[in-house]
Amino acid sequence: MNQQVEKWEKWLEVLYKNFAEVFFNRHIFWEVQAIIRNNPNLENYKPNWFNVFLGQAYFDYAVSAIRRQVRHHRSSISLVGLLEKIIQTPSVLSRERFVERFVYLHPGGEQRANDLFDEKFAGECADHIDAIIVCQDLCKLKALSRTVEEFADTRVSHLDEKIIKKGLKGSPPFKALDDCIDYLAELIQKYYLLFKGKKLGGDLSVDFTDDWQGIFDQPWIVPDASDTSM
Repeated sequence: MNQQVEKWEKWLEVLYKNFAEVFFNRHIFWEVQAIIRNNPNLENYKPNWFNVFLGQAYFDYAVSAIRRQVRHHRSSISLVGLLEKIIQTPSVLSRERFVERFVYLHPGGEQRANDLFDEKFAGECADHIDAIIVCQDLCKLKALSRTVEEFADTRVSHLDEKIIKKGLKGSPPFKALDDCIDYLAELIQKYYLLFKGKKLGGDLSVDFTDDWQGIFDQPWIVPDASDTSM
């Protein structure tokens, strides 16, 4: 195997494992919101600083995870870094290599492999991935991340004097955050197929065996037995 491609494959495995954690943490955040919303004992519950804390903590975490993927540094592994490397030398990711990988896992699937390569990777190139397609993926990723990064830069990472005077208004753009995370997942799945010749599962969620929802089956605040005022 080409040493360069072998290194990229290792990068992709790291990206997959790291981003699976982001997917699972997003799942927990929105599930907790649903637990609060659907509890009949909390019908008159109104959002308060606890909700704000949960939202800000999740948003800050998710933005940091996104930044690790869209801000390339020489010493770090990122999806942007991987895409930029592919753009520089697209010929190493050839049709022949993809078909060979795919057929090894799916005997007799030559036609399906070629169809997939044409659909997702070939573009105007016949023999290898089209760098223009990778550039388009890269540009869309940066565009989707811009909204959440701008919010984080102005309201999370550092508050400039103007913002302090005006006060913090508006809530984190969770829809933009979800869109960016979903597209990152789409790209990881796409390039996993390119490198490995197979698709990932339905999503990137990690299958943790612990019952994380179990803590919600018990009262969080237990009355003090020594309190006789009740």
